[in-house]
Amino acid sequence: MREVLELAAELWADRRRLRLVVFALAWGTLGLTVLAGFGEGFERAMREVLTHSGDRMLRVTGGSTSQPHLGLAAGRIVRLEPDAVDALRTQPLVRRSSVEYTASGRLVAGTAGVSANVRGVEPEYAAIRGLVVAPGGRFVNAVDGAERRRVVVLGERLARELFGARDALGLELRIGSQPYRVVGIVRRVAMVMNYDGDDDRKAFVPASTLRATSNVRWPSYVLLELDEPTQHAAVARQLRRALAPVLRFDPSDDRALGIVDHVAQTDRIAALVVGTRLFLLIVGVLGLCVAAVGIANSTHALVLERRAEIGLRMALGATRRQIVIRPLIEALLLVVVGGGSGLLLGIAVLVGLDALPLDATARGYLGSPVPSPGVAAAVAVLLGLVAALAGLAPARRAASVDPTEALRHE
Repeated sequence: MREVLELAAELWADRRRLRLVVFALAWGTLGLTVLAGFGEGFERAMREVLTHSGDRMLRVTGGSTSQPHLGLAAGRIVRLEPDAVDALRTQPLVRRSSVEYTASGRLVAGTAGVSANVRGVEPEYAAIRGLVVAPGGRFVNAVDGAERRRVVVLGERLARELFGARDALGLELRIGSQPYRVVGIVRRVAMVMNYDGDDDRKAFVPASTLRATSNVRWPSYVLLELDEPTQHAAVARQLRRALAPVLRFDPSDDRALGIVDHVAQTDRIAALVVGTRLFLLIVGVLGLCVAAVGIANSTHALVLERRAEIGLRMALGATRRQIVIRPLIEALLLVVVGGGSGLLLGIAVLVGLDALPLDATARGYLGSPVPSPGVAAAVAVLLGLVAALAGLAPARRAASVDPTEALRHE
């Protein structure tokens, strides 16, 4: 401990020369801490966003044939008939399924009226899509569908447009000329894979009710949630082969049946997020590497200045280990001072960023850039490696000093 205090006093006496090194190390640690903390928060937020975007979902829709098949001409419209829907539901690796009918309707509540996107869906739809229903409400259920109840679940923004600041749960509105009761509100959440407009401006009703009260005959989509997302490509091919004989099209005709692979889109987005975080880490580590070079140069200069002192200590019986450990301790002290201050400043910056008054949507995409224990531990380990690598070369040079030559030079 006494030797460490002596070294600290010597470094303090030489602080004018070393302050730039300490500043560089603090700046590099600050950058690494902020980038790593921001990257981790961003990745965590994007994982949550993807769960609300149908990260296990295949969306099947009809199309039109591009080639003749079994005597039928090309250009024939292919619709999702009941037999095709049943075939989709019973495919292996399909966990959940829901039809989705689409219609446009005029929604009126009191004096307020808006045109909105009305979706006829089944109970599993919310789980497949990752929709979040606000507390106190619910999504459409099996009884609603069996009894063709006139109940509706509103998107959050649509509910505000119709009812203002009032709680819409339990209130009535009209879709066209039909009365409906509001049983749930779908909360607005961050998502990256939407279709046919934002969910917070849609109205969800039981599929059987929409069919009975409108002229909608064919589902626009069938949503399928997979048991094993890694098999998404194989399942898509399997679906096309299974529906080809039911809907009378050639299995090789890609235009006859539309399969939107949300799992593949999720994989691409996840890879982009990981690549972004890796890039941020590389930038932060490069900043620390620059600081490590500065520490090595400073420690090397100190060794050269103390060449005679090192020779005298070795002549008086100092061991090689005692000579080697001194430059390493000097490098460690510089890292503790510079790296420790940079780490504390980085934590303060991340806490400040997390306290910024961002709206819920922006926060949902960016996440909370608060340093986790894992980030702090990783930065601490990296700082230790910087200290070891920065002090290693000067320590080896100090140990190689020939006492006779050093004292003769003096």
